[in-house]
Amino acid sequence: MLRTVIGTLGLCLVGVSGLWAQAPAAPAKTSEPVAAMQAAGFKIGFIDLERALLQVEEGKKDFGVLEKFVRDKENEAKSRQDAIEKLRKQLAEQDKNLKEDAKAAMNRDIEGKMTELERFTQDTQREIDGQRTTAINKIGNKMQPIINTMAKEMGYAAILVYSPSSPLYAYIDLDKYDVTNGVIERYNKATPVASNQPTPAKPPAAANPAPAKPAPKN
Repeated sequence: MLRTVIGTLGLCLVGVSGLWAQAPAAPAKTSEPVAAMQAAGFKIGFIDLERALLQVEEGKKDFGVLEKFVRDKENEAKSRQDAIEKLRKQLAEQDKNLKEDAKAAMNRDIEGKMTELERFTQDTQREIDGQRTTAINKIGNKMQPIINTMAKEMGYAAILVYSPSSPLYAYIDLDKYDVTNGVIERYNKATPVASNQPTPAKPPAAANPAPAKPAPKN
């Protein structure tokens, strides 16, 4: 569900300069181009940006909120659609017994609810797109310098962003070149997310006993 919410991210190149650009298409030959570039001294790494965005703690929180929003809107849309279908069924069952003005009124009611549903769907999609873009940009802007720093420290000339569904995936030796887990780990350390668990209440302090009164003198 989350991967549907976040949408498809394009293939791009993350250089140490911090620029994001379209990556070249995977070559048609079956030889591995990455190994050839590495052998020539051009060290590059790869990151599954979609997985990184979804698996950092901040991403889990933000996209979890968005996923719940989507589910709630889907349920509301279904309720609206069910109401329309109920009216249609009622109109079909009562068609022979209804006067023309009553039929026209029911048809207007159905058409009005259909228009409302269409407007609701469009407005909801804009809200989803806006929240998704906000979350991606917020996390991506924080992740960019982490990727740049990691590239410099590890001697990468560039870190190529890939998607497992892209043709380039077949040419990547992930054991050697994938830096996704490292980026996630660094991001979580740099951007800790507060726990939603409530702080347990401290037990009340024991009351100080009243000092004993001296015994009366005889």
